[in-house]
Amino acid sequence: MKFTEAKLEKAVIELFEKEGYTYQSGEEIHKEISDGSTFDDHEIHRYLRKKDFANPDGEWFACRVQDVKAAILAIKNRTENIQDRIFDFKMRPEQENAVKKTEQYFKNFKKENKSVILASEHKHSH
Repeated sequence: MKFTEAKLEKAVIELFEKEGYTYQSGEEIHKEISDGSTFDDHEIHRYLRKKDFANPDGEWFACRVQDVKAAILAIKNRTENIQDRIFDFKMRPEQENAVKKTEQYFKNFKKENKSVILASEHKHSH
């Protein structure tokens, strides 16, 4: 029997399924980024390499499923995902309103106190 990458992949999938893991092909992963564009497995590879996961043969990584999910979430949201979160939660409406009010407060403060801020920045730059 000739060894091929396809046969190896099939054997690994079968082994993981025997251990209770569910196989999900790259085609099944929702690959849309928050801005509407899409990504491919090369971006996941770059992210995992950046996180220093072993990648001796180019296609396979020595990491957990959770690490791949965290990479996908980071790519989708265009964030670093330092905590390696795997779930993406939306803010509740009252949280969104609080963030908007805070942002507006600081924008207004900056506009209304421009001369004070500039003087302070000038003072600290010397």
